[in-house]
Amino acid sequence: AEELKERQRLKQSLLKSELKRKAVIDTSVDGVVVCDTSGIVRSFNRAACRLFRYSEPSDVVGKNVSMLMPKQYADNHDQYLQNYLETGVRHVIGIGREIPALKSDGEEFPCALTVSDTCDIDG
Repeated sequence: AEELKERQRLKQSLLKSELKRKAVIDTSVDGVVVCDTSGIVRSFNRAACRLFRYSEPSDVVGKNVSMLMPKQYADNHDQYLQNYLETGVRHVIGIGREIPALKSDGEEFPCALTVSDTCDIDG
């Protein structure tokens, strides 16, 4: 019975933590794009929608983040990501810089990019 109570408490705590994380991302005034290790967008907040001119986060979530990049960057992105995952050598992570990005209508615009590496509960 105690073990079951502890599991329930941990489950509630995890849910609460996830809801807080989601609220912080969703209400940020900055565009926040969260991708998995395959470059697939898992979260795209409202500020990112405005920045990239998408109507809904669902227009981007589940797709490769390279859709937000001009072709010259998009063509190499997956390989850059794979190289980082295999070697751990960082070229962009932790370095803020301005790069061209791509709006939903194909218009390029200068975008301040900061990349961070985090791990989720699954590792």
